[in-house]
Amino acid sequence: DGRDETLDEAIRWHGGEAQPSRDAYVALSDAERELVIAFLESLGGRELRSEGLVAPGTPVPDAGAYGGPAHAMSADELARFERGRAAFDRDRGRSQGLGPAFNGDSCRACHFDPVIGGSGPADVNVTRQAMLVGGVPVPPAAGTMAHRFQLSAMRPPIDPASDFFELRQTPALFGFGLVEQIPEAHILAAEDPDDLDGDGISGRAHRLPDGRLGRLGWKADVPDLAEFARDGMANELGVTLPPQSGLTFGALTDGDDVPDPEISLEELDDLVFYMRALAPPPRTRADAALEDRGEMVFESVGCAS
Repeated sequence: DGRDETLDEAIRWHGGEAQPSRDAYVALSDAERELVIAFLESLGGRELRSEGLVAPGTPVPDAGAYGGPAHAMSADELARFERGRAAFDRDRGRSQGLGPAFNGDSCRACHFDPVIGGSGPADVNVTRQAMLVGGVPVPPAAGTMAHRFQLSAMRPPIDPASDFFELRQTPALFGFGLVEQIPEAHILAAEDPDDLDGDGISGRAHRLPDGRLGRLGWKADVPDLAEFARDGMANELGVTLPPQSGLTFGALTDGDDVPDPEISLEELDDLVFYMRALAPPPRTRADAALEDRGEMVFESVGCAS
């Protein structure tokens, strides 16, 4: 579950039937423990060790490709894109502020299909909880998040009053930067809460309590990628954040022993730059004429609405 950053830490967490072996390992001298670690590393993976899934030196995909930037970049932009990808991919352990409750140990832990920045399969779905009161979901006092892991060996408890649960699949982030660029007036012009045009679609823009327009997330409750990054760091990884003028998402402090903030402003900015620059999914064409006719049908039956 990502609690441990080293083989030594993983061994020290053993208990139950493995407790005597764990105690014998702890009783060894430093040199003897190093021999055990050297043996374990020899079983495979030592040469591929990195802070995440992307191997050191892996080139950035071409502009427009899956996992690549939306447009050609200068050398400085490309270096920043790589730094942001590394921050997105980075495994964070307890010493980097992971937890105390979390859903994954990195952004990439849930966003990796078909490449880093993509979606996640069902086994990384986030669980949300609520109480049904008169058929209406009401969030518990601690919030709707039902985390998958915590730094102790037990799964975090759910609120005992919760009787409504929802699984949410990780969305792909490809093209999210383009969503930020849609003029607010265009979004508001598409509103039709009373279905006045009779097409069966009653679109509603989501205004946050502070007046900002929601654009991202399952319920359009996040206004932009800067807040999206802060929300994910806090809710999914349990990482505290530096204060930023005008930004309100995320936690500035928590109860662990790691000094706050647990991510630097520079790394956070690189992370946002990377997500903002990710290209939308490339469109593959096999039969352009047939596909163009299909697009016309797609629009005529109302799918585009």
